Amino acid sequence: MEILENKHIEDIKPTFSQDAIGFHQQLPGYTPTPLIDWPVYASQHHFKNLCIKDESQRFGLKAFKSLGGSYAMFRILCKRNYLNPKTTSFDQLRSMDHHDVTFVCATDGNHGHGVSWAASLFGCAAYILMPKGSSEARRKRMERKNVQAVITDLSYDQAVQKASDLAQENHWILIQDTAWEGYTQIPTWIIEGYLTMAQEIIHQMTTPPTHIFLQAGVGAMAGGMIDAFSRVYPTTQFIIVESAGAPCLYASMNQGKRTSIACEPTIMAGLNCGTPCLITWPIIQKRANYFCVCEDDAAIRGMHVLKTNDMVAGESSAVTMGLLDRIVKSETLRNQFQMHEDASILLINTEGDTDPFFYQSVVGEDRCLII
Repeated sequence: MEILENKHIEDIKPTFSQDAIGFHQQLPGYTPTPLIDWPVYASQHHFKNLCIKDESQRFGLKAFKSLGGSYAMFRILCKRNYLNPKTTSFDQLRSMDHHDVTFVCATDGNHGHGVSWAASLFGCAAYILMPKGSSEARRKRMERKNVQAVITDLSYDQAVQKASDLAQENHWILIQDTAWEGYTQIPTWIIEGYLTMAQEIIHQMTTPPTHIFLQAGVGAMAGGMIDAFSRVYPTTQFIIVESAGAPCLYASMNQGKRTSIACEPTIMAGLNCGTPCLITWPIIQKRANYFCVCEDDAAIRGMHVLKTNDMVAGESSAVTMGLLDRIVKSETLRNQFQMHEDASILLINTEGDTDPFFYQSVVGEDRCLII
């Protein structure tokens, strides 16, 4: 594990709108996902409390990403039809004919699944590219009427570029969950969709968190959460957690600028991204307190620990629990992260068993973890 402390924390100005929750509340099956208190774990490890937002229950899709894809699609279709998103309802937009609209994106799984689901709600088509080594189980979950998902022989960053090229060639709409020069509006809407999760957490929390752990690939979700939480929790410490296979935020922080890196194999497919999101990197650079790089064993540890609390967590989500479990068992690390007896910790379980076969291979009945 590698740890980098940001010793130059700066205040940030709000970047993203928090209006998306009004749209999400209109969707079929919407209900706030639970914020689960785990007092036993906190007591055992001598800190105040641990809360975990469980996004494995979001819209029956097992991941938070549907919040971003659905809201961005709503905003895109409103703009395409010259409608005011503040006065247009989901039912109004769904009643219109969008059969000639095709969305395209690259994904390791969860973003594509959210785009597929949203396309089915609005009656659109979608074409989804997955990087080399992606899970066949995740690919199959995306396929619906008028939605095609394919596993390519490309890296994640190459798949993003390919999706962009296909959008231009075929007059499709690129709906990608990261941003770069010349492509920022749609990723902004996606991140604003994620902030529904933050709004729910703020309403559900009874104690301001002292530490928030945020897993990160390109950093879109992490940066959005920091933007939202900093408005109400100005003294909270934010801990960015990345896979050792693709620590692009850690590398960027080390270099003092947004930096692309080559990705290495990791079980944390959702975090295996080599280039930070353009619009959230400045937020993370200024306001994240720590950058932690974890090996796959941290994700496996987290999956097992959360299972003891009857929580199903996928590998890209559980790494934060694995890191926390290591910190609280080390006096040196606890002191480094200022995690004392008054600590109130928030984790976000961003995905459940989106690949059930892999999940069972890690935490099935015949598997155990030696702590």
